[in-house]
Amino acid sequence: MFAIDNEVSGAMLILHVTGDILLPVAINFQEEINRQVYAKKLPEVIIDLSSVGRMDNAALGVLVTLSTLYSKQGRRLFLFHPAKHIENLIKEVGIEKFFPIFENYEELNNHSLSDTD
Repeated sequence: MFAIDNEVSGAMLILHVTGDILLPVAINFQEEINRQVYAKKLPEVIIDLSSVGRMDNAALGVLVTLSTLYSKQGRRLFLFHPAKHIENLIKEVGIEKFFPIFENYEELNNHSLSDTD
């Protein structure tokens, strides 16, 4: 089971994900992210994976699908501070090219400041 809380910071929607994201809930995970993204209508989506317990390839597939979809809509998807085991899984599967990954708030803030120049 998972939960997603959100916050807005400028043009960024930050989704804080907690819990486990595995095959049985992958579709629900995708639907919930889409629900929150389309409700806020912001151009940048940051998915905070720092509090995710377990994640499998199905969940990674959802992230790739969302990244591709949002790109076609003029949005950008970023990952924020994935837990080490999730970062390792992303690298193992070879999908890190689909989304920039911010390791800390300083990187995230520098990104948002550089986009306003």
